[in-house]
Amino acid sequence: MRLKRLTPMLNVLDIERSLDFYREIVGFELASPRQAVEEWRWAWIKAGDCELMLSESGGPANQVAQIDPSHDEGWPAIYYFYPEDVVALHADVKRKGFQVSETSEAGETIVRRGIEF
Repeated sequence: MRLKRLTPMLNVLDIERSLDFYREIVGFELASPRQAVEEWRWAWIKAGDCELMLSESGGPANQVAQIDPSHDEGWPAIYYFYPEDVVALHADVKRKGFQVSETSEAGETIVRRGIEF
């Protein structure tokens, strides 16, 4: 059996704020019915071939919020996004008021803090 795709589901604290973040910053669009967001506090979002599901069920575990990437080696999950133009994405995220690290020579960027999920 070959796996055709993988769709992560993220546990979020506020589904509307999370949807705003993924739409405004990353360009995701709502693929599930709006009614599912309102009734179930769940959403399926897509951007090109990328998919995520969001579920408002109390937010990530407290342990996750306490992880310091500069000191901790273990992560419960890491998601890598590959935009077409990382420099333009970096500028857009910064312009919208999110704190981001500076870009490296490889053009990589990290959203450090913005909306809590």
